[in-house]
Amino acid sequence: MTLLRWAATDFVEALGAVKLASARPNHEPGLLDGRRFAACAAVAEEVRAAALDDQFVVDVIRGGTGTSTSMDSGVLRQKLVGQVVAA
Repeated sequence: MTLLRWAATDFVEALGAVKLASARPNHEPGLLDGRRFAACAAVAEEVRAAALDDQFVVDVIRGGTGTSTSMDSGVLRQKLVGQVVAA
C-alpha cells in the first residue's frame, strides 16, 4: 500500500467517525429519530470499517481541501441512509 493510499484510508475512516459523532448529538434531543439515527450510524460504521472505500473515487488529498471527498461522503451517505430508511 502506498503512503498516499494509507493516508486516504485513514482519512476516510476518520470521516466515518466524524459523521457518527455528528449524528449522536442530533439524536439525543430528538432532532433525529431512532430509525434515521440507526441508518446514519450503520453507514458511518461501514465507512469506518473500510467497507465502502471503493465509493471514494476522488483522491482525498486532491487540492488539499477535501471538498471532493466530503462530497463523495455526502452523496454516499444520502444514498445508503435513504435505502435503509425506505426499507
